[in-house]
Amino acid sequence: MGNKTRWTAFINDFIFIGIGYTEDPLSESDILFYKSFIETHPQKFTLIAAHNYLNSDLKLSELGMSIKYNLVMKPQL
Repeated sequence: MGNKTRWTAFINDFIFIGIGYTEDPLSESDILFYKSFIETHPQKFTLIAAHNYLNSDLKLSELGMSIKYNLVMKPQL
């Protein structure tokens, strides 16, 4: 559902990851893409931007859970 566009960018010591508008959890190929990108640059801090990270009841959505359990490797904030 929605636009599944994905993007990445570097700015100084940061990696920015953008996950397009979707309510679905990340696909295996998206997880592998993002995880590889993050692991290739361990010295950088990663910021992930996503719509629908939380449901209307402020609990993690399916997308939020897939981000939390697959991409958050060493939380800093």
